[in-house]
Amino acid sequence: TFIASSAASDVYKRQELDRAAALAAGQESEEWNARLQFVWGRILADQGEWPAARKHVEQAIDMQPGRAEYHQLLAQILTALGDPAGAEAALEQAEQLR
Repeated sequence: TFIASSAASDVYKRQELDRAAALAAGQESEEWNARLQFVWGRILADQGEWPAARKHVEQAIDMQPGRAEYHQLLAQILTALGDPAGAEAALEQAEQLR
């Protein structure tokens, strides 16, 4: 029951993100779009979907490179993907931004 409930929750989160993405596409807010990509990346990372998570977090960084938390999450993702050098660089960037 817990697994089914968790899966249903994941589907709901993705549907909500899709709706939010559609709304954000109509807005000019770079900050909103970056935050949306970051949150989407965080959810994917929590699910172990590392390549997809990386894509979204890198998009967030492209839009708002000055956010330390974006670089920190990227470091975690790169660690999971087996890229310690990339993870270290992302972590250093996060530390410089704090």
